[in-house]
Amino acid sequence: LDQVVDYNNINVLHYSTLKLLAHSVRAFKEKVDEEEDDERLENKLKKHFLIGGAVDMLLTDNAKFEETYIHYDGKQAGEKADIVLQGLAVDNINLQFIDNDELRDYCHSLGFYTNWKNGESHKKELLKYNDYYEFLCAANGKIILDSTSYGVVQATYKRIIEGRYTGAYISNLQTNPALRVYPQFCLVAEIYGIIYKGMLDFCVFDDENHHITIIDVKTLWKHSNMFPKQLEWLRYDLQAVGYIELVKKLFPLYSVSYEFIVESTDAKLTSPVIYELSEQAIFEGKYGNIERGKIGFEELISRFTYH
Repeated sequence: LDQVVDYNNINVLHYSTLKLLAHSVRAFKEKVDEEEDDERLENKLKKHFLIGGAVDMLLTDNAKFEETYIHYDGKQAGEKADIVLQGLAVDNINLQFIDNDELRDYCHSLGFYTNWKNGESHKKELLKYNDYYEFLCAANGKIILDSTSYGVVQATYKRIIEGRYTGAYISNLQTNPALRVYPQFCLVAEIYGIIYKGMLDFCVFDDENHHITIIDVKTLWKHSNMFPKQLEWLRYDLQAVGYIELVKKLFPLYSVSYEFIVESTDAKLTSPVIYELSEQAIFEGKYGNIERGKIGFEELISRFTYH
């Protein structure tokens, strides 16, 4: 199958945008007005989502994981200093020789010690993390995982592939000759009059039975039996409906089902499971539920077109 490879640079509607619109029009407009790539920005908001994304990629595409993430076991900068250093690393700027006034203005623009008037002070502070900064420059844009995060990613991945239920499930995907399995499967198509995109963790074709299973890898910080609540909170049903509609549009002769591989990032709470999304959940994701105040996919598409 032909694949779209540059998913992040395809500027069309996707789940993250609809999720914001489901929350509020204001949140949606604020996000749309941002200049940065919203998906990359979202990954920085919480370490949990950073870890979840890494586990997801490690499970679906090991080679891409190595291209995207890199492990650093030294001392990292604080949040604001890190933002400054990441920006400087893009141009591989030598901290020792950068103009003090330019550095001061750049730091102030990012909210880093705005009360300091002398750029020499900013430089002195940033040079405390010079080893980390040099690592950033050499990383060439890869996402940094500190030792704790890297350890959690590897341990979570291992629990999934060795789990009582998930291990056998994944083994079947890898060895069953009746299945065609495509990891990191990008789809783009027009649905409901809008160009929409989705990145499926796994798209599994059972050609004999004309059936496609969409598999979504999800991690959570609580026990995996709390996943139904997280599904509601983060509106994974919207994501599922969008992906299902894409698959139906592009592969109309196949029936479709949606399953999750679910695991906690906390080893003390571990119990990786397979969770199949019910027809009722898919229905509510598509049409909403007035009694519960839930807005469906179809209504959100309409609101997106309006706003």
